[in-house]
Amino acid sequence: NIIKCLLPDFKSRLFLVSHLTRYIRTSYNMQDIPIRSVDYRFVKQFEEALIVQGLKAITINKIMQRVRQMVTFAFKCNYIQQDPFVEYRPLKERKRLVFLTQEELHKLEHHHFAQKRLETVKNIYLFSVYTGLAYQYDFTPEVSIDVNGEKIANGASMRGSMGIGSLGLRYQSEDCPWIADLKVRGCVGQ
Repeated sequence: NIIKCLLPDFKSRLFLVSHLTRYIRTSYNMQDIPIRSVDYRFVKQFEEALIVQGLKAITINKIMQRVRQMVTFAFKCNYIQQDPFVEYRPLKERKRLVFLTQEELHKLEHHHFAQKRLETVKNIYLFSVYTGLAYQYDFTPEVSIDVNGEKIANGASMRGSMGIGSLGLRYQSEDCPWIADLKVRGCVGQ
């Protein structure tokens, strides 16, 4: 049973070792390097090599997280004098918003789920799509709000629920090139 529990972690470590081995062979023309040679430059260049391989940001971040675990262990055991990950920041994953087409919305509206829970989720989603209203509940205080890079709320004040409302009206006359937009937004929360 213990082998079954450790197997997924072992496989992920093998994945990491294969990437590190390939990087060290191509960049240093060696099989391995001393742990004390791992510095911030090594970390950033390894990350760049993973990017060049075409890996996604989330995969690169996971690999770097595992490297960081090993380096942190080496630092705690005094094999290295400083942590090369002190200034390191994980890659930010750029999320591409995908909007449903009218046809997809129509299919979703008329689809009936066998599970009541999924039907409820569908109805809440459609309500949000057509009204611009949203609801969120945060279970942990690990939430922060940043607006234009400025932190406006920390996690301790963000526990609980939050509602967001947005109402918009657009008017364009057929014989006039001007468009009038009226938008009202509001937030409530605990």
